[in-house]
Amino acid sequence: MTWKKNLFSYFVWFVYALAVGLGMACVGSVVCDYADIPFYVGIALGIVWVFLVGGAVFLLHRRRASGGRTQRESAMGTVAEAAIVVIVLAAGLVLRVYGIDGAGEKAAYFQAASVMSGQEIPQVVQGSVYFYLQLLHVVFYFLGNKLMAGVWLQILLQFTAVLLLYFAVRCFAGRAGSMIFLCFCMFSSFMVDEALNLSPEMLYLVIWSGVLLWLVTATGRRFRVPEYFFTGLLVAVPCYLDVAGAFLFFAAASVLFCRRDEEEQRGRMVQAGFLCVLGFLLGFIACVLADAVCSGKTFVGVLGAWMTLYRPERFSIPLATGEAQFPAEFILLLGLLVFGVFGFWRDRENDRMKGWVAGLCAMALLSCFGCFTALMPVGVYLFLLMLALAALGVDECFRRIEPVREEDAEPEEQGTEELVFVRLPEVPRRREPPPAPGMIENPLPLPKRHVSRVLDYDIKSVDSSVYDLETDDNDDFDL
Repeated sequence: MTWKKNLFSYFVWFVYALAVGLGMACVGSVVCDYADIPFYVGIALGIVWVFLVGGAVFLLHRRRASGGRTQRESAMGTVAEAAIVVIVLAAGLVLRVYGIDGAGEKAAYFQAASVMSGQEIPQVVQGSVYFYLQLLHVVFYFLGNKLMAGVWLQILLQFTAVLLLYFAVRCFAGRAGSMIFLCFCMFSSFMVDEALNLSPEMLYLVIWSGVLLWLVTATGRRFRVPEYFFTGLLVAVPCYLDVAGAFLFFAAASVLFCRRDEEEQRGRMVQAGFLCVLGFLLGFIACVLADAVCSGKTFVGVLGAWMTLYRPERFSIPLATGEAQFPAEFILLLGLLVFGVFGFWRDRENDRMKGWVAGLCAMALLSCFGCFTALMPVGVYLFLLMLALAALGVDECFRRIEPVREEDAEPEEQGTEELVFVRLPEVPRRREPPPAPGMIENPLPLPKRHVSRVLDYDIKSVDSSVYDLETDDNDDFDL
């Protein structure tokens, strides 16, 4: 997903750089207090890291601008990538199995979803929580009321969501960026704890990740207007289930403004946007109607309860009080986010981070207004979006940027066939003579035709004719 760099891009970059700087200062302050070292030492270390990253990005940019081979995906590279993914997933599974003994500390959903005589699933206004209770109830119905069954379901849901997000990040951050994203998701203590606690976040994250993957892959295809109606229908479902779906609606709107190769397709942007909004409204209304039919309530009552649940409150910035602790992965994550500050300046025409930074800011604003509930906090989504930005920033610094030329333009995809353009030697064209001008009739009289004469009379000769005359020697008539 690439956008044209404009004035708004520089404003978003400034917000991103300011947020990264403030985050490094806050985390540095906590680390200095924990390690009992002066605060200015942490500030100095942060400044040194920023200069190191900036210098490395500058040298990489100079080296790749002067020459070098372009990285291309090969069959061996794909096999190696698949092997690394399997190894990382296996290592993440081992970490979760190792900590599975502590699962059950937050097992409030276990009692609500247990299969007992006379017990029914409680009616919950929040759709994501209600569907998660129904899924747990089905699992307990077939496997029995076992807490470990719910924990293994939670691990399976998290791995499914992480794989979907991995393919989505790979579409816009490349192979290296997606590997960074996958390693953080598998080895982060924050994600391990989320996988071992029963909560509706992982089930909703699967739906959220699937829709996001659809949106990301939609930018790589040709601009088909009817697809955006179906996109609006897809986005409406996670938006109704939880307010975190607002990011998906924002992402769908950002797809419309992506830079595309074909200029004539930009004229269809208004039509596609109208169909996307129409599909979203119809899908949202269908979700409210389905909820009203299943719960036995009125349409107005269900819609009013949804609006009351996610109603914005007074603006407040959530701050942690008391002794705060930041795991090591958050420090490493902030260090990787610094790459995006410098990677922004490598490409003068395209901006690959504007949409994601704006979406992350929108999620943070919703959290500040209290739109997220206690059952579905915003922490997981902010963490994953920051991971995606870190992966994108690293890829932006290490990828090779080449000017696009007309002869190097990629051909349009036609099915599964691959078109290859080969430059042939130019053959000089043979110049044809100009056409002769039209002739006009001569107005003057033409000369008469010559008639050859025939000598048909006799020539008589005299035998006595003498042509040699004798002259006198003193005759000088020829002087």
